[in-house]
Amino acid sequence: MKKSIIVAMAANHAIGHDNKLMWNIPEDLQRFKKYTTGHHVIMGRKTYESIVEQLGKPLPNRTSIVITRNMKYEVTEGNVVVSSIKDAYKFAENSGENEVFVIGGGEIYDSTINDIETIYLTRLMATYDGADTYFPAIEFNDFDIRSLDGSGRPTIDRKIFKNFPGETHDHEFMILDRKKDNKN
Repeated sequence: MKKSIIVAMAANHAIGHDNKLMWNIPEDLQRFKKYTTGHHVIMGRKTYESIVEQLGKPLPNRTSIVITRNMKYEVTEGNVVVSSIKDAYKFAENSGENEVFVIGGGEIYDSTINDIETIYLTRLMATYDGADTYFPAIEFNDFDIRSLDGSGRPTIDRKIFKNFPGETHDHEFMILDRKKDNKN
């Protein structure tokens, strides 16, 4: 089973504040949906609660695997609670998953970054102050950038989005595959 991370992060590795994203990029949300639909998604309890608060339900058409110390924690039917990353991977693999996605938060990213084969990254060119959650440092030299245009050449699809009126930031979509000799 392939282990992947999907994340949007700012140039300073900020990913959130008060269990919420610090930006709204419709293209990124569409990309997230495209890659994760039909798959198991691993997340911490706070991330699960944030999604349910925002959407009024867990992510549709995905199985949420929620990592928490509280094994009495309740999730909606069709989703599961586990106590460790190892148990999350095991559950996904035993369910026949071919690619599991780690979707946050910060502690879960920190504890899985060395297991990951692929990172689906939306990288904002701006820094965001006031974040309380950050993505771990990654060594880009440990990864190959997958071609996004089918040519076999590394390509980056850069877009401009408006974060809020009067402010624009570049962002880029990247797919990073860990080089075989750098797999931990």
